[in-house]
Amino acid sequence: MRLFDNNIRTIIEESGLKLNTISKMSGISHTYLTKLINDNINRPGKDKIASILLALNYSIDQINQVLAGYDYRALDEPDIPEILDNNRKRKIQGNTLSLYDDIHVKLLLSPMERMGGTKILVKKAPSVLFMPDALYLGHRPAADSDNLPAINFYDAFTRALYGERKAIFRQSCRNGDRFETFICRQCLEDYIDNAMTDDSDDRRDLVIQFFANAAAAIRSNPQQHRTWIMERCPWFDYMIQGDDQPTPKVFFSARRATSTACRTDRSIFRDFPPIRHPWSTCSEKRPHCAVRPSILK
Repeated sequence: MRLFDNNIRTIIEESGLKLNTISKMSGISHTYLTKLINDNINRPGKDKIASILLALNYSIDQINQVLAGYDYRALDEPDIPEILDNNRKRKIQGNTLSLYDDIHVKLLLSPMERMGGTKILVKKAPSVLFMPDALYLGHRPAADSDNLPAINFYDAFTRALYGERKAIFRQSCRNGDRFETFICRQCLEDYIDNAMTDDSDDRRDLVIQFFANAAAAIRSNPQQHRTWIMERCPWFDYMIQGDDQPTPKVFFSARRATSTACRTDRSIFRDFPPIRHPWSTCSEKRPHCAVRPSILK
């Protein structure tokens, strides 16, 4: 039997992260990771390698290079179900939240959105989960690669992950979870102007369908889909906490503004009180700021 170099052990050690943290970030069990770094597993599963490296913010090209060292083919569409299954086992805690980009942050959002309770969103437009598939997949960032297999996998993976997030959203709606969205009026107008000046009639039609989907949800259940248009770009103090205990444990808290553009002049926040809401198990208090009813109603 061929003996492979334990490249994954080297990567884990160089990350400087504890195995427990990597386990929470990747969905791979602590027991499996322990066996891996102790050379008790000669050739890790392809999905295990991919999930570990995705948690460590590796690109698709970089993952494929590591896979080649274990005599695996490049990531392909049949690999997606197992990777998503691992992702569902991730543990969302403050000390495992890193600064991810693109596909990595979408992987993080999926288990976060699966958490019960009210979701508080600060955005420049309605949630992308109201978007038609063609609009979402058409405007997402391109894969960071010039390699066709990596690009094809990236596209298929993005499509599958978006489908899973929409399924979670629909189930959350059936469960009665509430969604409160706060949108800066200027950010919204800028978004609409940019979207509707596109040369493609098809894209403009998709944007109109996007807002129609959001408006239909708000109209059909205004108490579940609360949308507020703010006169100033909102920010809020928030926390991530468990919702499956009598006294939920707080994992993470922070302050966040809605967009980079509106953070350029931070003086606007000096006399603007925050919206104080946790991510889940939300309090029923109204925001301490002036709001207008949504223009989407």
